[in-house]
Amino acid sequence: MLTIHEVWYGKSIGATIVRILLLPFSWLYGLGWKIYVLLYKLGIKKPYRASCKVICVGNFSAGGTGKTPTVIFVANCLREMGLPFVIGCSGYGAPRSAGATLAPTGPILAAEWGDEPAEIRDFLPDVPIIVGRARVAAAQICERECPGSILLMDDGFQHLPLEKDLSIILDPETSNSFTFPAGPYREPRSEGEKRADLVVPSPVFKHRFSDLIFIDSEGSSIPPPKLAHVLTAIGRPDLFRLSLEAAGISIVNFHSMPDHHKLENTDLLTAIKQGTPWIVTRKDWVKVRSSGNSKGVDFIIAERSARIEPEADFSNWLKVRLG
Repeated sequence: MLTIHEVWYGKSIGATIVRILLLPFSWLYGLGWKIYVLLYKLGIKKPYRASCKVICVGNFSAGGTGKTPTVIFVANCLREMGLPFVIGCSGYGAPRSAGATLAPTGPILAAEWGDEPAEIRDFLPDVPIIVGRARVAAAQICERECPGSILLMDDGFQHLPLEKDLSIILDPETSNSFTFPAGPYREPRSEGEKRADLVVPSPVFKHRFSDLIFIDSEGSSIPPPKLAHVLTAIGRPDLFRLSLEAAGISIVNFHSMPDHHKLENTDLLTAIKQGTPWIVTRKDWVKVRSSGNSKGVDFIIAERSARIEPEADFSNWLKVRLG
């Protein structure tokens, strides 16, 4: 049975046939989205205008574009400008995704708060994080609990009930620009471009990833292993695999779960003979380390940072747009 990513990006005859069969549903979805946007354009629906500045790092398509590391990059730009900020995440699939809640200080459990909030907390331990799909409620928490701070949103571009001051959209080149379900796009690209302040890549700015770095479970940098199993639950596992192979790693077993899978009660780690390390992303690691599946297993975290280049020009663009 084809996975959704094989349907969207696969080159097989089966994947092509499924995409063609799904096209009428994509056309209906696109029409429905345009009607939804029109309700806001005509003023029938009105977005909430927060007293705090709202920046959204989003995308037109589903997952795998590098939003979370780019949020961390933008957060560091704001920090260098001396601007206070709060990060807002949906907490997809976690109990705290309902409503909106200001996360406590210190480490947070991915099982409760979501994998992306837990990942961000690893990199930005002193930054307040608001978790929940209710983006308007998140903005109101920011206004109340962190007055004067910018709300930096990880995703949420398609959440029209909250007005954004700046929307920075990651839109890498793709072989499939259809909307759901025949393709990965959450909305017609032409519609999204009208609302976005910056779509990257652009004639001026490019989106870049660093090379993969490898870290052991204690946090120390290590060279890439020559041989490894892989366990992951991310948006584009195919790209992750290519990056690992480009780093010279021979993959024994590549186990890919759906994006945001909790990775709990995973028998794979104990079923396969130990001795060969398991590679996970940081997004996977925050779940595995608190699930009890990490005991007695040699884990290696593969991660990379993201940036928008030229960095100085982007920082200046951000400063001017924020006023």
